[in-house]
Amino acid sequence: MQRLLLARELLDSEAARLVTARREAEKTLVQITDDLERENVRLADAGRAFTWLTTERHALETERANEAAAHEQAMTTLRTVGTALAAVEAKWST
Repeated sequence: MQRLLLARELLDSEAARLVTARREAEKTLVQITDDLERENVRLADAGRAFTWLTTERHALETERANEAAAHEQAMTTLRTVGTALAAVEAKWST
């Protein structure tokens, strides 16, 4: 009978340990789930930031290309005006 009581106490002790371990495992699972949710939010934020940066970069590249084209057009116009001015000066100096 004594052995049965001792065995019962050991079983009860082991059951209590298992319940405690399960609670700890559930707490850990909740923490991991919360961490994953936070990381998903951060990942979504990073994705939006990347999209914004990509859009801004494209806009800047387009603006630079447009400025380069406008600069080239201005240089062509200045050369044309310079040539015309030189022709007028040559005509008036003779």
